[in-house]
Amino acid sequence: LTAQPDVHEAVVVAIGGQLIGYVVTDAEPALVRERLGAVLPEYLVPAVVLALDALPLTGNGKVDRAALPSPDFAAAAGTREPATEEEKVLCGLFADVLGLDRAGVDDGFLELGGDSIVAMRLAARAAKAGLSLTLAEIF
Repeated sequence: LTAQPDVHEAVVVAIGGQLIGYVVTDAEPALVRERLGAVLPEYLVPAVVLALDALPLTGNGKVDRAALPSPDFAAAAGTREPATEEEKVLCGLFADVLGLDRAGVDDGFLELGGDSIVAMRLAARAAKAGLSLTLAEIF
């Protein structure tokens, strides 16, 4: 993360099996994450990158991981509603496997906290619902 342009400080933590990146940056967090995707394998790219004014520190100057804010994947969910029955089923499955109340048609799987294991669950549930959905299509 710190090798990315305009990233001054960074820390990555694992929360619920997902990597979350915290950065002090002048760049948009989504752009930082996109740049990481160009240089790292998918499994090493944080599910979300959150920008902070400063990393919280303990009294001895180490990052206070307990003081880092939890990511809010639900707030990132889009608003465009499904138009077809297939889209309704997929959005419902998408939200269900990600633990969200809802998911919009234009939402990005990774941006809402998805990872390869959750993608396999989504593909399996889609197959049970009679829909063909490959891992490549999910990502």
